[in-house]
Amino acid sequence: MKYLRTKLRRDLMRLFPQFISVFVMALLSVTIFSGFENVWTGMDHQAKNFYKQGHLCDAWIYGKSLDNKSLKKIRDLKGVTKATHSMSILTDLDDDEKDENHSDIQLTTISSTANQKPVSVKGKAYDKKAYGIWLDKTFADKHNLKVGDKIKISYGKLPEATVKIKGLVMSPEYIYYTAIATQTMPDYQKHGYGYVSEKQMEKITGMIYYNQIRINTTKNCNLDKLEEKAEDVLGDKFYSLQTHDDNKSTFQMKDEIDQTKRMATMFTFVFILLALLTMYTTMSRLVKNQMIQIGTMKAIGMTNGEIRTHYMMYGLLVPLIGALIGIPLGKITVARVVMMVKQTTLTLPEWSLETSWGTVMVIVLIIVICVFATMWAAGKALKLSPAETMRGIENQKKRKLKAAKKSAPKSSGNYVWTWVKRDTARNKLRYLIGVIGVTGSMMLMIAGFGMYDSIDASNNYIFNEQYSYDYTGELKEANTALVKQVNDEIKNHKHQWMWQNSVDIKYGDDQKESTIITVLDKGDLFRLEDESTGKRITLPDHGIAVTNKLASDLGIRKGDRIRFNVTGVSKDFKEKVVKITSVRMPQGIYLSKKSWKNMGEKYVPLTIMMNKDGHKAIKDSDAIREFTTIGVQKSNINDLSESCYTVIKLLIIASFFLSIVILYNLGMMNYDERYREYATMKVMGYTSNEIRSIVMTDCMLVSIPGWLIGIPVGFAFLKAFINVVSFDSLEWRMTLEPIHFILLSVFVILCAVLINLFICHKVNKIVMTEALKSVD
Repeated sequence: MKYLRTKLRRDLMRLFPQFISVFVMALLSVTIFSGFENVWTGMDHQAKNFYKQGHLCDAWIYGKSLDNKSLKKIRDLKGVTKATHSMSILTDLDDDEKDENHSDIQLTTISSTANQKPVSVKGKAYDKKAYGIWLDKTFADKHNLKVGDKIKISYGKLPEATVKIKGLVMSPEYIYYTAIATQTMPDYQKHGYGYVSEKQMEKITGMIYYNQIRINTTKNCNLDKLEEKAEDVLGDKFYSLQTHDDNKSTFQMKDEIDQTKRMATMFTFVFILLALLTMYTTMSRLVKNQMIQIGTMKAIGMTNGEIRTHYMMYGLLVPLIGALIGIPLGKITVARVVMMVKQTTLTLPEWSLETSWGTVMVIVLIIVICVFATMWAAGKALKLSPAETMRGIENQKKRKLKAAKKSAPKSSGNYVWTWVKRDTARNKLRYLIGVIGVTGSMMLMIAGFGMYDSIDASNNYIFNEQYSYDYTGELKEANTALVKQVNDEIKNHKHQWMWQNSVDIKYGDDQKESTIITVLDKGDLFRLEDESTGKRITLPDHGIAVTNKLASDLGIRKGDRIRFNVTGVSKDFKEKVVKITSVRMPQGIYLSKKSWKNMGEKYVPLTIMMNKDGHKAIKDSDAIREFTTIGVQKSNINDLSESCYTVIKLLIIASFFLSIVILYNLGMMNYDERYREYATMKVMGYTSNEIRSIVMTDCMLVSIPGWLIGIPVGFAFLKAFINVVSFDSLEWRMTLEPIHFILLSVFVILCAVLINLFICHKVNKIVMTEALKSVD
């Protein structure tokens, strides 16, 4: 074994260029997986710490007039361990400079810190008996506010109140804060939150009006049944119950973590499969070149077990070196890039990059697969006797038998195809590996470019086809008088009213899906299309429309009746699905103003969509809280997509590297296996052009089927990838631009051609007397 260790060390140093493909594969796999794992493990750990520090409750009950009697009823429910009520309202920050960049603050009272406690970052810790406000740190930073400053807050038509900032805080309830459920991205310049004592709230509003109850429950508590009981005991006062899966902030954190896990798992799975392919081809080439050495080792008395262990070390050491380098490389590259993207939407007191056992398991899996591939490749040689092995052949009789069965070429014009077909028939596994390699290259590049095009095309559809307005305006409050005032001001200009809210769809066996309900007034600034025909639709006077993605996820079909509960509305609805619409964003339920009224509800919209002329007419209206341009909305969606864009860029770069590595590895394996055959051709008088014709024909026989198979496989992988990384609030449709398809196809084929031209160059340098030396 001492001599084998010396041989192993020398081989690794001398032949490392041959192992570079395996090294790169292991390096890329671990770099990407460990990078993503560092992010999601750190996020998960810091989020849990944040939840613990902030005494995050298990569920939120929303309603009206939730007084002490209501609180007692909730506390008495089975499974409830703690319950506290609070008042939460949306107030305006009155800046000295009046402009369209209106800012608001979600004010919440705390009577007990048992199940809500803002985490102090600067200034004093929260005091439930003191005057003042504990303000959202991110919002304060955007407005250059600090501890000790005084701000002016107003609520509705009440006089503004001056409040001193006692501390800057962060809350686990607002890790992802968007002010309203329908907003897609946080805007900390416009929207913030703050905590005040009940007496400070009473000074601002003149009264305490509890509209929230936070509860903690036992571990085995069934929250769905608890919701039913809460609705029973509260009656008309009950609006909805939200769990961590329903709450936008906690759900978004969980969704971001899960999305990161899914992306890393998909990439790593593909890379590991390609690592198996690459290791096998590399070791096959190595064993082929060392057949005489293997025969010599067997002849001098070394056992098959010792030789097998020796070659297993190649499959162990090379990927291990790549994996060990990949761990720190993933942390300083992939992890930092992905974490920076996550920090644009999520707010945590601390961010950290942490490695867990997941990376170790991936490394072990890669090594096991590479060792298995090594044993597989070396196993053929170990089955032969020392004499057969030293001749450098695997099974001479079998080869002669196959050669005898092949008929001679009919004419000199088709000798190229005859030779290629015979060689392919003798080496079916090698041919299959070549096709798989090209297929893998196409698949990864279609997924990379396709994902980019899918996001871009979907976002463009939203803001060029679905939305045709220039501005949206939010009313200060849901008030029919304000609606009438704005209608009078904008009546000569194009506009459309909209009301949106969060909704829980109930389906299956006590299952619930939280999404958005949109009620539209007449107009064409928000356009809907039929999913099956692609034609524009008008919402019916009775029944509802459901978006395609939501219908697909929940198994909803046209004609079904679905049950749902709207936040702020105390009753449940059961309505017929009349249409399936192709709306990309937001996903959810759509219905007309008339249909909403026919359901027994009053239509008081909060949002108005308008063109530029309409904005000029009402830009100074005191009824509007804030305006948002469609450009800002598009920028927000692009920011939301940025985490996916980051991954896509990594995928595209990795796919280019992998294509080159895999195709080069396959080309070199073909060269090594045909080394003597090429030399024989040269001795027989074949010209360089004739040999090049054979090599290129063989290249096309591998590349074209791999390219063709890679197209449907690539689109299938792209579809799965879109489903994995997409958000619940929007739908990305699978798209690949023709120019990108042409470019990536040309790259794969061109890469294969260039590598085979390089092989032709090596053929020209073959020393025939040395190549044909043999113990035969």
